[in-house]
Amino acid sequence: MRRLSIIALSLLLISCELSQKQDEGKIYLISASLDYRNTSVSPLLCPNEDQRAVIDQFAYLSELMERSFASYALVQDGNDVCEWTMTRPLIGDAIDRRERFELASFKLRLRRLLDRVALVSNPEDLVIFYYAGHGVRGFDGEKEVRYLNGALVLGNIDFPEIGDWRTGDLNRRVLYPIFELRSDMADIPGRKLLILDSCYSGEIVRDELEEKELSGMLSELMRPRRIFMDNIWELTGSRFDEKSYEEMYDDEVYHGRFTTLLLETLGYRYGEDSERPGSPSDGLITVYSLYRKIRERMDDRSQTPDTSSSMVDLVIFRHPGSVRTL
Repeated sequence: MRRLSIIALSLLLISCELSQKQDEGKIYLISASLDYRNTSVSPLLCPNEDQRAVIDQFAYLSELMERSFASYALVQDGNDVCEWTMTRPLIGDAIDRRERFELASFKLRLRRLLDRVALVSNPEDLVIFYYAGHGVRGFDGEKEVRYLNGALVLGNIDFPEIGDWRTGDLNRRVLYPIFELRSDMADIPGRKLLILDSCYSGEIVRDELEEKELSGMLSELMRPRRIFMDNIWELTGSRFDEKSYEEMYDDEVYHGRFTTLLLETLGYRYGEDSERPGSPSDGLITVYSLYRKIRERMDDRSQTPDTSSSMVDLVIFRHPGSVRTL
């Protein structure tokens, strides 16, 4: 048993060194945040702050890597619902514009954004999806509905007692099951990373290998996995049966606990008077290394970040001049 465990652990470490090259191509960030103010849903304090910081940080990392960056963000800030587009090409003028729309069309607009990126992205691109908002627990009465567990709440629903999850027309229009999201992301060329800071978001990796099951790790790692078929990696703020929580800093600034650690690991700076994007301490950041550091620093046992497992890791950031991997 000890020898098998060592072999499996070694394969995990090797997987980080087998990171696929990702030195060229554009970086796309698609994000959605809702604070649910002026709706029947319990309001949240920090999703829009989270989204803004995530956009700023990935834009900054793209600049460090000398790669073009495009951000498409949907935001619900009380009654102000808009699509915010920001692009920073390496050559040419940057674009920054906002277009307002109705909250009822939030899900439709988001899926159209995914379709738009699918038309313009290429296999060498990195496409990141970030969500900050509510995730539902999928129940029909006392029966769990796994298909809806962790679904993104993209509008005004009867929450949390909404009756039959599968038949409420209004709720069906605003709930975005994470498996539908993953399917839509699979249609986009390039390598994709899903980052979900919402309750029960770990449902998307619920069937992945349990961390302590070392006896089965070797066979799992040697078996072809879905990640090779659709090039999607995931980072979630909590497990499938856990909530995600918010925190308050200095009585003014709010961020989700998971997003705070995500940003800090990526290099974001939290000062006494201001926040700003910054350079990470590591010259190379992959999905697994990012997950590992967030997991180590998450001291709240009621919230456990999760990720998918694969022999192939995904490079998120590589500082020019850092050691290259295969």
